[in-house]
Amino acid sequence: MYSLRLSNGEKVIQSSQDRALQVSFGEEGVFSLQAEIQQADCTYSLEKTIKSYQKSLVYLGEVEDSFQLGFDQNFAEQGVYFSTIFLDKSPSEEEIRTILRKEIRNLSFADIILIKSNAFDQVLNAYIELLEQGILEGDAQRLYVISNSNQSFLKRVLSVFVPDLGNNQIATVKSSDFLNFLTAFSLQK
Repeated sequence: MYSLRLSNGEKVIQSSQDRALQVSFGEEGVFSLQAEIQQADCTYSLEKTIKSYQKSLVYLGEVEDSFQLGFDQNFAEQGVYFSTIFLDKSPSEEEIRTILRKEIRNLSFADIILIKSNAFDQVLNAYIELLEQGILEGDAQRLYVISNSNQSFLKRVLSVFVPDLGNNQIATVKSSDFLNFLTAFSLQK
């Protein structure tokens, strides 16, 4: 016999006698998942704490030293889940596809995706490919491309991707402004 229960404090959100519990968190908070399994003469109990966030932000790009400045803590205090997906400096298209497929869950739930890679066009191609194949369920996401490229040139390049992005929005940020952008974003300014 299986018994699953999800609660927020004393309030039971959902319970089930089945092996699965499917929940869509509509609010930010800390939840407790309790499971009890009884088989023959044994009973197993497990409790897991789950944190639900208001928003999710994914950084997709090269390793940044600035991430050691406490951004994840600032984001958590603002109710934003912050995750990183690191790419090599010069990734191949196949490497990008493999990484994006591996991180599909983070990308699907992200409200905002920051792309900082010299291969941003390949990243966008792989992202759109996953959208078109129905593997990625990103809809109404905001994408930010962080680059040193001339902003006019960059916007012309990005305009090619706009029709395939559906309801997703795309914007640019200069690399020199990235730290200030991330700081303001993490502090909700």
